[in-house]
Amino acid sequence: MNREVGKVKWYGGLNSKTGRPNDYGFISQIINSDDLYFNKRDIKCSEDYLKQDAIVSFYVKTVTNKNGKISYQSFDIDLIQNEEDLDVIKTCALSNQVMFWQPIFSKYLQNCIKNKSQSVDDLAALCIKKLNLLSIYQKYSFLQSLPEEIYLASKDIRKLLQPQQAIKIFSQIVEETESKDIVDEIFEYLNNHENLVTELPQQLLKIPKIYDIAPKKLQAKYIISASNNNLSKSQLDKLVDILKTATTAELNYIVSILPSELQAQPIIFDFLLPTVQVDIIWDKFKYDTVSIWEKLSQEAKVFSLYRAVQENLDLNILTKKADNNDITLVSFCLKLFAYPKISFLKLHESLLKLIVTVNGDTSQLFPLFRNEDSMLFDDISLDDITMLLANISSDKGDLTSCLEKESSTNKCYKWNLRHFLVAKSIQIQFPRVTLDVDKYIRKIKAWANFVQNNSQRLKCKFCGEIMTFNPEYSKYSTTQEITVFWCPNADPIECSGISGLDGRNHNYNVYINHCWNCSKTVDSRNSLQHYGINYKSDGWVKCTNCGAGKKPGY
Repeated sequence: MNREVGKVKWYGGLNSKTGRPNDYGFISQIINSDDLYFNKRDIKCSEDYLKQDAIVSFYVKTVTNKNGKISYQSFDIDLIQNEEDLDVIKTCALSNQVMFWQPIFSKYLQNCIKNKSQSVDDLAALCIKKLNLLSIYQKYSFLQSLPEEIYLASKDIRKLLQPQQAIKIFSQIVEETESKDIVDEIFEYLNNHENLVTELPQQLLKIPKIYDIAPKKLQAKYIISASNNNLSKSQLDKLVDILKTATTAELNYIVSILPSELQAQPIIFDFLLPTVQVDIIWDKFKYDTVSIWEKLSQEAKVFSLYRAVQENLDLNILTKKADNNDITLVSFCLKLFAYPKISFLKLHESLLKLIVTVNGDTSQLFPLFRNEDSMLFDDISLDDITMLLANISSDKGDLTSCLEKESSTNKCYKWNLRHFLVAKSIQIQFPRVTLDVDKYIRKIKAWANFVQNNSQRLKCKFCGEIMTFNPEYSKYSTTQEITVFWCPNADPIECSGISGLDGRNHNYNVYINHCWNCSKTVDSRNSLQHYGINYKSDGWVKCTNCGAGKKPGY
């Protein structure tokens, strides 16, 4: 006896004569138009699944009633998805009616693959034919149901895969082969799905052609993983090349996945975030301050000073053995961080000199110069800092006593210049004007811009030393207003007249400012070279660009 296939015409429902639920129904056969009766007791699966048009398999039996009339009835009824008879499965799978083949097709493929009754290539070709019978919405679920062997065998099927599924299949394929055709196919697929390139697995990244189009962070991750944290020289060189060209976001990610032993390598260390640098070297810094200091980036040096003051370390050795620029940095930070009471003009002079040492690039002084346009910084307020600084010990002259609770959260790293000025109630008072913090910050920014635009001019042309200046000279609140500079090596007696301008001695009383007429930079050394001894007009240095001297009305 062979099992047959049909669809449920109807089952159950309410009997209009008895008022009770029906316990029978009818099935329409595929091979003929006869309807077969079945009873509830003949159902093998749950009767809840026997909705109208449900595809089922069953046996047919002959029934003779008491009058001798012969009829046919179905029994052992089950959903087609549960069918195990190979002939029935094949009959349905090869049908052109979607309702009959779709529920059973995946099982048909699996049986064929398991029993090797049909080649995978032939099965893949059959899948393509079936796809053409489906709607767009049906195609997605159909592709999801196919065995992986079909994907592995058919490029045409792989083209239709959803991206994540395609990547999974490609990864399996390259475990077996990295033939040129496969590599070219993967490369073409990724070019058509660029968003996938950011999520490639290690199996694909080992292919040079695929590795080359991957983002920097994936390349770095692959190198680190493939090396098992023991990089060869060539791998280390590749990693450094990646770090050199990575974006800030990529760099931060790569650094975050680097093992600590790699982070500590000198060739990698310079790329680390400032706080990471400080964390790595901190134990050594406390005992070998000078040599470790020299290995830190400019930003990391600032962070190390924050932490050094927080932990009450003695930094006097840095003020003696560091180079001049670093001494300026240490001197300013100690004034700002550690001294409970400090003359504003001394602090101001130290800050101006510090900005000169970084050529006006205040980003090198992060986090001192961060979010200066906001009175609040991230999740820390000025009230927080005021409360902390109020506990500064005047005996020790440091922040240790008030920072003990902050050491675990590194909140002190978030304090910027504005926070310190306000929290320490520093009176910003010049001989001619008193400023609030906002105006003072604008003045400092103006000074930084001036230095950045004139970094080379601020050096003595005789010895290359950065020239000094008088920080008290401040006439207006929103401009830097420092225009006269001199080399610290200059001897005022020997530099009398113009000898400090013409290169015969160290530069002295050099005037640098913007021309009031054309906005070009006026440098008295250039004016002397251009105009000779008549480089001034009514006491004003003449501009070499437009010739303007004294401004009318002055």
